[in-house]
Amino acid sequence: MTDTTPDSARTRRDATPLRLARRALVLLVGIPIALLGMIGLIAPGVPGIPLMIAGLAVLAIEFDWAQRRVEGLRATARRMLARERDPAGR
Repeated sequence: MTDTTPDSARTRRDATPLRLARRALVLLVGIPIALLGMIGLIAPGVPGIPLMIAGLAVLAIEFDWAQRRVEGLRATARRMLARERDPAGR
C-alpha cells in the first residue's frame, strides 16, 4: 500500500534522528551526483545525462518529488523503446 501523505507531513511525523540522518545522507550523495551531471552537459568527457538520472534516483530514495520525476523518466523511456521496436510506427 502506497503512503499518500505529502512529503512534508511525513517528515514531521517520522522525524526520528535516524530518519533525519538518512535524509541528510541521501541529500549529501544525490545532489553532488546530479550537479556533476549538470556540469557534464557542457563539459567534455563527463556523461551528463546518466549522472543526472543517477543523482535523481538517489534522491528518489527519500523524496517524493524526485520519485515522481524518476517515474516520469521511466514512462518516457518505455514509450521511446516501444516506438523504436514497432516497425509500423516509423
